[in-house]
Amino acid sequence: MFGPDLHCYNRTHSRTGPDGVPSRLTDWRRSAREVLGLAKSLEIDLYLNPGDNTLDGHPDAQEQIDLVDFFESMEKQGTVVVGILGNHDPAGEQEAGPVDLLAKFRPLWGVTVPRIVDVNGVQIACLPHARPDALRLHSETIGQVMGTAQAALNAICWGLATQIDPKRPAILLGHWAISGCKTGNTAVLEGREPLLAIGELQSQPWTVVAMGHIHIPQQFDGSPYVIHTGALERRNFGEQRDERKVAVFDTSTGELAWHSFWSRRFLTWRLTDDEVTNLAGGAPVGPAPTEAEDAICQIEYRATQEQQRKINETALIKALYDAGAHLVTGAAPEILRVTRSRSEGLSAQTSTEEGLEIILAKIRIDLSPELRAACLAAHQELDEEVTKDETAAA
Repeated sequence: MFGPDLHCYNRTHSRTGPDGVPSRLTDWRRSAREVLGLAKSLEIDLYLNPGDNTLDGHPDAQEQIDLVDFFESMEKQGTVVVGILGNHDPAGEQEAGPVDLLAKFRPLWGVTVPRIVDVNGVQIACLPHARPDALRLHSETIGQVMGTAQAALNAICWGLATQIDPKRPAILLGHWAISGCKTGNTAVLEGREPLLAIGELQSQPWTVVAMGHIHIPQQFDGSPYVIHTGALERRNFGEQRDERKVAVFDTSTGELAWHSFWSRRFLTWRLTDDEVTNLAGGAPVGPAPTEAEDAICQIEYRATQEQQRKINETALIKALYDAGAHLVTGAAPEILRVTRSRSEGLSAQTSTEEGLEIILAKIRIDLSPELRAACLAAHQELDEEVTKDETAAA
């Protein structure tokens, strides 16, 4: 089984539960139990952890206890765990981090340098994350002097491939991005960090290539299998559409299958322009989406400043809670600026009164009839005063 980035645990949109435990930590534990349950029901022999166990290299004691408990529980039910270092795991120069602590319990839980381990007849080539200078240093130790981090990463990967017995299952387990992968925020990774080229990976003697680091679980076309394993939890609304699942490879059949597990959902309730107009006009709040149940929710809508003042956001939030939302973070309106650009019907010959009527009818549609009439009356009064002043000056 190829596990996701664990990231124990996300602090975003958390609240303290009745037991005094942060709700997002409770969510993390539930998702971790789901993965444990899948491993047990599928009789998994080997669990491969691709790194990023925590949010940073200085987790609190409870997070480290939860991680150790997760790995111990996995091994108690007969599943051997092999884990590597991710980019979020290092604590600092010459400072022990969470992965070093895991290695104190079982050396294979915290592999921090590229090497091959053999477990249950499967060759596992570990390719943990590393700083650019560490990459270049390691490439020199295998006889490949490389000037760039990209070249060093390629050399290390090929160096591991040359040590593989092609007659036995071989897994490349790493914490690097694969060129062309889908990212949650459509970030372009090219040039920002070393990448593994899909063509090179699939020309090497791997049975499966499994990488962490990217939070969207995905499988590349072609052979052998090349995958990104995703993350255990959704971090924020930017990941609300991302699936959460583990990949299972059967060495006897050569087949790879994905299995979904529970993870707290995020939902954005986006109001349509018609709904905004109706709500600003005093219409009652309709039912929230049924998908809001058990989800962390937010509200988004586009409105003019005048419309936004008239919308009862408290009622919208209540509608989400009535629909069973786990947590509502609030509303995030996009305030539309009213343009003063030339509209159809306006010309150099249009009188100021005619122009104002066109603007009120076609642009400032958010104004009430009473306010529109007041604008016209004020214009007429001002126009009469200006005309009087001009006559007196003449």
